[in-house]
Amino acid sequence: GLSEPPSQAPAAGESDPDAAAVARVVASSPKLRALAGYAEGRRGALPFVLAEVRPGNQSDGGLACSTATCRAGCQWGTCWEGSCRCFEGASGPRCEVLGKRPCHRSRRLGINVAGVADWSTQLLFVDHARAARGFVSQSMAGGDYTWENAWPLNLSAAGELAALAPLQAAGTMLLRDLGGHYEPGTYVVLYDGDGIVVPMMDDVQAVRRTAPGRLEVDLKPTTGLNNGLFLRIERTNPLNPVRRLRVTRLEHEASFESFPFHPRALARLGGLFSSIRAMDLLNTNNNLQRRWSERVTRANRTFTQQGVPLEDVVLLANTQAMDLWLTVPVAANDDYVLAMARLVKSTLRPDLNV
Repeated sequence: GLSEPPSQAPAAGESDPDAAAVARVVASSPKLRALAGYAEGRRGALPFVLAEVRPGNQSDGGLACSTATCRAGCQWGTCWEGSCRCFEGASGPRCEVLGKRPCHRSRRLGINVAGVADWSTQLLFVDHARAARGFVSQSMAGGDYTWENAWPLNLSAAGELAALAPLQAAGTMLLRDLGGHYEPGTYVVLYDGDGIVVPMMDDVQAVRRTAPGRLEVDLKPTTGLNNGLFLRIERTNPLNPVRRLRVTRLEHEASFESFPFHPRALARLGGLFSSIRAMDLLNTNNNLQRRWSERVTRANRTFTQQGVPLEDVVLLANTQAMDLWLTVPVAANDDYVLAMARLVKSTLRPDLNV
């Protein structure tokens, strides 16, 4: 991962960094000196790549706890540690029995669920990277503190960073301008690929690199100009780029992919409301998608730009036993509407209404 990716031409008015400038940055960067030493055969206390810690019979590098499967499956629930955790109102060994809806909810009262944004005080997902902003391009040249420069970013269709130009970095913002009200403590930053990810901003109190692709970051919410969490990718291997950023609290690390919604958000939704209006969740008002193939999926890096995948909207309704009010993008063609209806019909609980 030490070879330079193909250079991208800077935009008009930007100067192309020369070899001497690149050499100065390399010479002054402890991170890049460490990588250069690694390439020369010097090994530190921690491995740099998953291949150095992965047992031959494990694909996850031994970093994740194995979860026993539920042989019979879970119809209206989630398999966790060998047993089914049922959705609201479901029961039985396979969560196959749907009972009465909670009686404390008003059948006439629904709630709009806000769209996902890094500055939103609604923290719907326990993976805060789902609410991260789009990448901004920055310079690694000494003395250049421009927040976002005009250099183009090399991004995949899913919004992942594919490569960096010489002296270029790319960053994304999370937990911004929340008035100091998110939970302090230790968060885990996870990523796939080969590169350097640096947590920044005033909320960052300490950073510990514990394994390849895993950082522990102590966060304390602040309210000043530099509040929040900024993750900057300063180096990425174009053959194995940094991707799939995930950020969650330490206590949610083992379970956040199986239980994606924040427990406090679910508790609020499970109060008086009987239905969810998903217009903002789906970003309908700004959604110009025409074809079903253009829609956002769980493979997208963030849900802030095109909305939350329909699968997760249905999962939220299923989890909370709440009816679903759906809206359709204005430019959607007939095939889009038909595919949307089929997905909802095949995955929404039969005791819920649309």
